[in-house]
Amino acid sequence: MKRTFFVLFIVLLAAGFAGSLAAQGLPSKPNPQPPRVDEAELFWCCIEPGMKAMRFEQGSPPKKKGNRFVRWLAAPWKDPKLMLAMGIQAAAMSADYYTTARLRDTCPSCRERSFPLGPRPSNARMVGVGIGGWMAQVYWVKFTKDWSLREAARLENSPGERRFFSYLWLTHPALLTAGHTAAAKANSNIFCPGGMIRTGSGCKFR
Repeated sequence: MKRTFFVLFIVLLAAGFAGSLAAQGLPSKPNPQPPRVDEAELFWCCIEPGMKAMRFEQGSPPKKKGNRFVRWLAAPWKDPKLMLAMGIQAAAMSADYYTTARLRDTCPSCRERSFPLGPRPSNARMVGVGIGGWMAQVYWVKFTKDWSLREAARLENSPGERRFFSYLWLTHPALLTAGHTAAAKANSNIFCPGGMIRTGSGCKFR
């Protein structure tokens, strides 16, 4: 009986000793520790952008819906190329309307063919139609210019088409400038000098 307990004791002791040797051969697991956070890194990574956003939100005024409409109204008048093209058109239109008024006063039988003006337009009507129509065309040309430039930006691999779309918006002011110039020239060939009126046989004094 004593021998049995002694053998069992020796076996257990040997097993414990073998287990301790095996445990020493295995890498010991370090105690998990929370990662150390650098305070400076934490500030620049997370806190500082949040502070900037807060300063931006506090310092910038809230955007109003009406600002977009105001920017749209002001956009054409800040475009120098567009204003140059429309200014040349306005000069041609002014010459056309001036010669029309002269022709109306010196040629009783002459009639204006423009539908908005009527056959014998008054000065007030020509001014109203001219200014109103020209301003509407300013915004129309601005719209066509923005569209044509967007199309040109998409054609990076086609230089020819890109150049075409870059100047496509000038078609409208160029055509109307040519039309008003031709009308002014035609009017100037018909109306009589000051103090004279046109009759069937030509210009005669009143």
